Amino acid sequence: MGMPKITQGSAGASAFQQAVESELRLRYANTVPVEVLAQYIVVMFVHGNSLQEVTDSLEAFLGRENSPAFAKWLFAHVERNAREYGDGEANGAAQAMEAVLDRDAPPRSMSHRMRSSFVKVDEAPQEYAVE
Repeated sequence: MGMPKITQGSAGASAFQQAVESELRLRYANTVPVEVLAQYIVVMFVHGNSLQEVTDSLEAFLGRENSPAFAKWLFAHVERNAREYGDGEANGAAQAMEAVLDRDAPPRSMSHRMRSSFVKVDEAPQEYAVE
């Protein structure tokens, strides 16, 4: 499904924040400000920050050794729980394209879809026919 679009203040954002708080408590107990860091992480996801941006931002809280692994966990967790956390809109071009395509149609290659979207000259209505 891909990365969901998380909306600030939504039920999905709240559920994501609770999951992040639980994981932070499990991994880092009393070494980080759990509630504040979880809120900050949700804001980064709401803004669509990349894995590298999240990793870099977490270094101040988790250190250089821990931030890459935790950032990877965050992205994997969000992707696994996309239906729960997302607002129905997906991030990225592939997910946006998926929303446009006919979901009931049998799978076809992109080149077939592109070819079938063009009108052939001999099939054009008479008022548009080239003489």
